[in-house]
Amino acid sequence: MIGRLVRSALHNWPMKLAALALALLLYARVQTQNTIEREFPVQVDVVLPPGRRLITPVDPVQVRVSARGSELLAMRSLPTIVTRQIPDTFSGTEWSITLQPADVPIPTGLDVKVLKVTPREIPVTLSPVAVKTVRVAPRVRVVPESDLILSAAPQAAPTVVRLIGAERALAAIESVTTVPVEIRGTAGPFLHAAAIDTTLLGGVRVDPARVTISGEVGALLERSIDGVPVESGAGSLSGVTVLPSRVLVTVRGPAPRVRALTKDSVHVVAHGGGADPTAAYARLTVLAPPGIVARVTPDSVLLRRRGGSD
Repeated sequence: MIGRLVRSALHNWPMKLAALALALLLYARVQTQNTIEREFPVQVDVVLPPGRRLITPVDPVQVRVSARGSELLAMRSLPTIVTRQIPDTFSGTEWSITLQPADVPIPTGLDVKVLKVTPREIPVTLSPVAVKTVRVAPRVRVVPESDLILSAAPQAAPTVVRLIGAERALAAIESVTTVPVEIRGTAGPFLHAAAIDTTLLGGVRVDPARVTISGEVGALLERSIDGVPVESGAGSLSGVTVLPSRVLVTVRGPAPRVRALTKDSVHVVAHGGGADPTAAYARLTVLAPPGIVARVTPDSVLLRRRGGSD
């Protein structure tokens, strides 16, 4: 009985083997054309702000895809990494990464659909970092017009920024400046976006990294104010004759402010000569409003005690 079965199985065995191989090929062909689903592990690469580190590692996520069997055979795995970046300005310690199917890149040339990412929410814990708020000092220069000047001190908006970095590095920083802003052309109001100058911050991050500088450029005016009295540091000089007692002050600055100046707007102070001089020269200093450049003519006066000979 067994012998007859063996002889029957071996009868025309080459043809039977070819038929079996063809059947297997047809089956494989059908299977590769069917749409099937499969899961792959995908690593999540977290790009951290400079100087920060992960407290705990981030585990891979499971990505479920759908494709024809032939596509999955060609792919075999997802040779990719999902990258997510935490903003440099983030100063907290807890961050959450949200992943969608569209966030998973698929190798070029493959017709594969990503169905699901598990888990979708990935908590990330970072090492702590120090935060400090400092003021912004705008750097503005008017070039090359010699008849123009800043009418008022420029302002930055916002006026303060956050510094993020090591506590030791932040302790040495009390303020920051903008990169230089050059104003050219006609006079009038201006608005300029300017980056914070980080050249000397040593890796400390700034939030925001850019501010808006506002101000106004006006015409430059120079005029003279005659007959300004000479004073001591405490007011008018008493018991002393001042020669000359009134002097000429030349002021220079924004035209509207210079036009508004009077004799009472500037003060000329005598220095030196001793507490009770019989005859001595004292140099003069002009005290002018901020933003106004002033000089006095002459630059010194003769002080004589009253009752002395001329």
